Amino acid sequence: MKCQNHPSAPAVDSCNRCKVPLCGMCASFTPDGVFCESCLEIHETQKAVAAKSQRLERPEPSAVITEYDEDLLEKAKRRDDNGVKLQLGVIGICAVIVITRLVFFGGPIGSAPDPNQQLSVEAQAQIQRVTRMAECLAMLQEIGQTLAAGERPAPGISCPNALQPLVIRETADDLIVRVPQPELYGYADILVSRQDPNPRLVPLAQTQ
Repeated sequence: MKCQNHPSAPAVDSCNRCKVPLCGMCASFTPDGVFCESCLEIHETQKAVAAKSQRLERPEPSAVITEYDEDLLEKAKRRDDNGVKLQLGVIGICAVIVITRLVFFGGPIGSAPDPNQQLSVEAQAQIQRVTRMAECLAMLQEIGQTLAAGERPAPGISCPNALQPLVIRETADDLIVRVPQPELYGYADILVSRQDPNPRLVPLAQTQ
């Protein structure tokens, strides 16, 4: 068999597309097969068109990544906002303790109280409740860090000076830790979860 373009030269192969015999000088060897010069141009053009069509059909990777990153940033911002609210809440509780101490004891924390000045039962109960609340929030903050790390809190764990352990409830996609009898602290719910590791305080008014 002779080359289509060079009758005096033996053919070494034939074009995959038009099937004409080709010598070594006329044959173009590619990963897709052997082509003559004209068929090679057609083949490369078809490949370029197909590749461009696939890119147009697929969403741009950069757009997908940007949308995902914005979603993560929004979630992180919400967690940060919750953390700031919690810190402000703890600061407010501590401020109440300090003010109560100044009003009822007539001096700063750490100073000796006036032995002639007595606290009412209600005032004493309020101070104890506020103190326990601050200690419990600090405990929940530590539990939230444990949950965010993918770990489980120790069974039977409870807030300081609490009679009942914290209620641990596991769902299909979350692990939630609640304070039992939150109404004793003046709230409808006090909880922390793996999805939201910052303690959350739900006022009683929200359940009405």
